[in-house]
Amino acid sequence: MKKEVLRIERASIRSYDVKLRDIYLQLFAGDIAGIIFDNAKERRLFISILESGKHFEQGYFYINDTAVSMKEWNAIARKTISIIGKNNKLIETLELSENIFLQYANSSLIFVKKQSHRTMTTALFHKFSLSISLESSVCNLTFIDRTIIEILKAYVQKQSIVVLYQLNNHLNPTDIKKLMVFIRKIAQEGITFIILDSYEDELIKHADRFFLISKGKTKGCYSKEVWNEKISQKPFHQEANKTEHLSSPRQDLPVLEFCNLYAGTIKNLSFCIQRGELITIKCKNDYVCRDFEQLIKGELAHTKGHLRLENKEYQIHNNWEMIRKGIGIIEENALENSLVQDMTLLDNIMLSLNTKMPLFWIASGKYKKSCINMLKNIISEDDLMKRTEDLDAEILLKAIYCKWLLHCPKAVICIMPFLVDIDFAYDNIKFMVQALLNRGIAVIIVSTHGEELKELGGRNIILD
Repeated sequence: MKKEVLRIERASIRSYDVKLRDIYLQLFAGDIAGIIFDNAKERRLFISILESGKHFEQGYFYINDTAVSMKEWNAIARKTISIIGKNNKLIETLELSENIFLQYANSSLIFVKKQSHRTMTTALFHKFSLSISLESSVCNLTFIDRTIIEILKAYVQKQSIVVLYQLNNHLNPTDIKKLMVFIRKIAQEGITFIILDSYEDELIKHADRFFLISKGKTKGCYSKEVWNEKISQKPFHQEANKTEHLSSPRQDLPVLEFCNLYAGTIKNLSFCIQRGELITIKCKNDYVCRDFEQLIKGELAHTKGHLRLENKEYQIHNNWEMIRKGIGIIEENALENSLVQDMTLLDNIMLSLNTKMPLFWIASGKYKKSCINMLKNIISEDDLMKRTEDLDAEILLKAIYCKWLLHCPKAVICIMPFLVDIDFAYDNIKFMVQALLNRGIAVIIVSTHGEELKELGGRNIILD
């Protein structure tokens, strides 16, 4: 008889404008289940519940066949559920074996002797046929090996549920195959796996059962065979380019034109974009996203086809040349890479104007007032005059887009913008994208997150 490890019945929660209602889940020991949301905000709210950041406001909950009240959820879930995602939870100053066997008891750290660590880790590696070197340091681990170590840590700490969240972006097909071989072995030990990702992502396709949560409700639980048949039909597998535009494009000469282009992992890409138009590109994985970024920055040459900027061959050799020719870029992890800490926010936003107006900084004082007036409905004057280290991440995120709103290039390319982990990030990005479109700036958003792209609207391209 199967052992039930998690049951959620008639659960609901409302957080700001996001609502989950009538959620039902039932998982057994050894399950490998995919949970699929058609709304990115609802998925983020659900993961915050599993992480013990929030709890449902109504419903019935059972963990390991034991009823759990809403007040008890956070404490029990923290001991039972391990969330493994893109962020490293291992301690870099400790050896692999120490990370695996580091445990918490009575709020104190308990260490097994180092030699015992290594002996037990060697036994674990042998048991699950792992070829990771014990001598590897945490900071030098590949993403796939770090993920395996974190799963082993959950196994040793007797956490019965492991949630894999947004891993697909960091794994190539070989990594996914290696990870699933390991997961199936450790699932035989009674560990239950939840894969929480988009239905389009490769990793989740390896689940054995699928729960679909649509419009905040559990719509059904499906076997792999039934699910595969379901997604082959509409509305799950349809051309997204029928979605409405956020802003109607002007019918001018195309800003950028891709003609049967091949470059790295990009194969046969063809589209053009006009001023004031939004195009979203859903990429298969991170590698495709980064190849697109390198192509735009001139770091990756195309081997076939054409890339044109206003009907002229696109030839870029560095970032400043790219900006001078009218292409702006918002890179992945923009909050960490796009702002200078010892400058005011306004100076950061105005920084690239020097490429449009020679000797701009000599006379920048007389331009500041007009820049403040232009941005005052987005960021207050008080905040614009503060240094970046004194401001909230939400304001800094807006500032990154304001930089291009002020500069007004021909096109702005956003690379994986939804990886920003702050409250209201999606709403702020959508607001700022609309502001760019309203100025007649073409916007291309490149991401692996299909749900967010669909919610933005615009013309959608799938890049496998």
